[in-house]
Amino acid sequence: MLAGPTPGLAQTFDVSAAKAIPQAPASVDLSAQFIDAPRKQGHLSSCHTFVAVALIEAAYFRQHGVHARLSEADLFVRRNAAPALPFLRSREGGMVRPDLRYALAHGVMPGDFYEVFEARYHAFKKRFFKFLDKRNSVVAELLPESATPEANAAREKIREEIRGFSAEGEPFLKFIGAAARSVVKKDAVKCDEARVAGFLERQLNAGRPVGVGLNSGWTKTPAWRRDANGDGGSHYFVVSGYDRAAAGAVFHTRNSWSEGGSPDLSGPDLCEVFAVTWVRAPADTD
Repeated sequence: MLAGPTPGLAQTFDVSAAKAIPQAPASVDLSAQFIDAPRKQGHLSSCHTFVAVALIEAAYFRQHGVHARLSEADLFVRRNAAPALPFLRSREGGMVRPDLRYALAHGVMPGDFYEVFEARYHAFKKRFFKFLDKRNSVVAELLPESATPEANAAREKIREEIRGFSAEGEPFLKFIGAAARSVVKKDAVKCDEARVAGFLERQLNAGRPVGVGLNSGWTKTPAWRRDANGDGGSHYFVVSGYDRAAAGAVFHTRNSWSEGGSPDLSGPDLCEVFAVTWVRAPADTD
């Protein structure tokens, strides 16, 4: 379930490069902290879970020098699909920092179960009387792979290996977004792009990828602001690096939408950022 460093990686990237960078460079690329290409959340509002898992995996790599493949499905089931309140048992949306705190406190099962879990989840949502189910039966239906003694032991092992990690972040603009407020006010809403860019750069320069919450659906352009269903509103993704350009930094992303790719983030788009989140590992030097 854990994989060693990618063959040939030592020539271009090592664990020390994932830690503190002494001065602001012209570009930063932390994509080697991730084990594979951006993963797809499918037709389920689970972007917050994907970002939480990605940030923990990146911190795990910085701490231990090897990649861990952790299960978005496991974290989502325990945080969203089987909460204590029965009437919330099909809740999807959420925030990254609460997911991170839960994962750091309880661990996350290794492995990739998302595709089969998503199919089960959509069938589960169609059942009218699901609110009568007990918590354990919900977990057993949606992700039986996570309800075994072996899964519990693997989750506990990960919990011990991420002991000392911390979830940190900073809120920014009001949740409704600058674009939406400009429609109401009939004029452009000013924001401090440099302040948002500064927060992103400081973490990236320290070797930490950043989870970004963006007000994504208030405008129809650019097209990537809406997912495969045409939905928007807000979205989380990971910023894994940047290049410095004449007009300011251009941030590169890992986006879990099935459509829209992983677009760059720069300029006025920074006005739509409502939160940034990162994970600090004990091995981080700043």
